[in-house]
Amino acid sequence: MRYQDRISQVASRAGLLWAFEQLPSRPGLVVFSHHRIGNRDECEYNRDLFSATAEQFDYQLSYIKRHIPTLLPHELAELMQTKKKLTRLHAIITFDDGYIDNYELAFQLLKQHDLRAAFFVITSFIGTSHLPWWDEIAYLVRNTRLPSLSIQSSSPITVDLRTGREEAIRQLVEAYKSEENHDPAAFMQQLRAEAQVKPPMPQRRFLNWDEVKEIAAAGMEIGSHTRSHPLLSRLTDVEQQEEFRESKAILEQNLGLPVTSFAYPNGTRRDFTAETQRIARTAGFKAAFSFYGGINPPDGGEPYNVLRTAPRSQPDAFRTEIVLMSCLGPWNRLSNGKHPILEQGEYPIRSESL
Repeated sequence: MRYQDRISQVASRAGLLWAFEQLPSRPGLVVFSHHRIGNRDECEYNRDLFSATAEQFDYQLSYIKRHIPTLLPHELAELMQTKKKLTRLHAIITFDDGYIDNYELAFQLLKQHDLRAAFFVITSFIGTSHLPWWDEIAYLVRNTRLPSLSIQSSSPITVDLRTGREEAIRQLVEAYKSEENHDPAAFMQQLRAEAQVKPPMPQRRFLNWDEVKEIAAAGMEIGSHTRSHPLLSRLTDVEQQEEFRESKAILEQNLGLPVTSFAYPNGTRRDFTAETQRIARTAGFKAAFSFYGGINPPDGGEPYNVLRTAPRSQPDAFRTEIVLMSCLGPWNRLSNGKHPILEQGEYPIRSESL
C-alpha cells in the first residue's frame, strides 16, 4: 500500500475528512479523465488504461453526487464565453477512446446515479475490433515466450521481460511515443516479428453507433478524440485540420447533434501545440482538453487547454483527494502539473492519455 493510501485511511478513520467536508469549498473545476472501467487483471491488453473497477467507479460517482456539482464540456464553454465564474468546486467526468466497457459499465453506473459525463470517441474505431498500438504492444509482451525483446528502429530499445512484463509494456509504450520514433509503423512491424505471437481473435472492442447514440440520448456529451488517434504535434497543419474536421463531421452526421468538445490524444504538453489549439478553434470546437494534471480556475481556464487529471482508484484516497482539491483550490502547469501536496505521479494511469 502506498503511503498516500495509508494516510488517507488514517484521516478517514479519525474523522478528519468529515470535518473538512463541512467547510465551504474553494471555487474551481476538476476534470476527471478515464479510459476504461473494469478488472484490469483480466485484461490481455494495456492495463494502465483502467482507472477503476466497477465498484470503485460506483463509489466515486456516489461521492461526487453528494459533494460536487457536475458540468458537461458544452456548459463549461458557455461559462467561459459569458465570463461567469464558478462559486465552488465543480467537476466534469470524461472518458477517452470509446472502449465498449464505457457502455457496458460506466454508462450504466452513470445512469444509476443520475450523473452525466463526456465521451470522447475515435471515429474510425467506432464499432470495430481494431487493436490500437498501445493494446497490441501489451498483448505481444504479455504473450511472447521470449525472455527479452529488442527493437532497432529510430527509437531503439531492449526490455527484459524477466524483471516484469508490466514495466516492459510501459517502457515500449513510451518508446513508441518518443519523439525519436520517426517511423511508428516500422517500430510495430519489428516488435511483431520479434515477439512471434499470433494475433488475438477478432472481437468488437469499441462502442458501435447504436451505443454512441444511446449514450448521447441519455444526456451525455459526445466529443471528438480525432479520427485516427495520432499524436497531433507530429502532424502537418493540413493533417491536423483533417483529423479535427473529419471527426467532427462524422460525429455530427451520425448523431444529428452539434459536437463542440475535443480531447487531445495522449494530452501531454508535447502532444499539441499553439497551432493545434488554433486549428481546434477554427474547426468549430468550443473547448479542448489536455491531460497532464491540475485543477482549472473558477473561470474555467484556457478554453483550448482545459486541464484534466486521473482520479485515484481507492475510495479513501479518492475522498482525500477531493477534500484537498476543495480546500486548496486550483493549480496548473505553472507548478509543472503537480500540486505541492497532491502528486500526479501516483495516479493509476501510468501512460497518461492514450
